[in-house]
Amino acid sequence: MQDVLHVMRRYDETEQAAITAEFDAFLARIQISDGTSERGLLIAELSAVEPSKYGFVIKIRQTRQSFFASKASSIKRRPHSARPGR
Repeated sequence: MQDVLHVMRRYDETEQAAITAEFDAFLARIQISDGTSERGLLIAELSAVEPSKYGFVIKIRQTRQSFFASKASSIKRRPHSARPGR
């Protein structure tokens, strides 16, 4: 399961290098080779989901990288926090 699932730790500036290294190791396992595409599941806090010309730009709070999703993706915007009690 660890090969296909990555749960990002809560953002902590003092742990940024370790968080980035763990995420990079996860992404390294998800590559396209010989027409085969490996997939993975990421659980992370989103800082933004913005529309783009071809779909969406997704920004994760724990990293400075941007990721892209096509318009065919089933991204639904949530207007409120999912934290308990809110």
